[in-house]
Amino acid sequence: MSTRALGKSVSGRGVVRDKDRRVVADSAAALDDMGYRAFRVPGGFGGPVFDDIDAILPVSPNTTVATAVLNVWMHEAPETDSWVARVRADHPSRMILGLGASHEIALSRSGRNYSRPLGNLRAYLDQLAEQQPVPVQPHEMVLAAL
Repeated sequence: MSTRALGKSVSGRGVVRDKDRRVVADSAAALDDMGYRAFRVPGGFGGPVFDDIDAILPVSPNTTVATAVLNVWMHEAPETDSWVARVRADHPSRMILGLGASHEIALSRSGRNYSRPLGNLRAYLDQLAEQQPVPVQPHEMVLAAL
């Protein structure tokens, strides 16, 4: 499969985020076969980003997958921590958790109030640090800044 057959761009929403998980998995497998070793999966507008990554990991064994960027307003910290723990167990060293406070427009589209983005991001990180048994480790995440 050529990159042209994959859709918009290698990192674009049309490749690794789609309503049809088969499209997501087929695209990821093709990219893995072509030698790509890292994917970023956009998460700024929320939705089932974890499900999309769950479709990617089994079919792209040579690839590290990053949430880029997981919108902390759209996913609760315990949900994120639970997903990280599962991915860590099932696919060791193949996930990077990219977190960010997103943009005001992304929140307004979802009917949420965008206030104190830095404070909200700090609170989210504190919640992740409190999760048990093994909290998300600093080396497993990157933070986005606008």
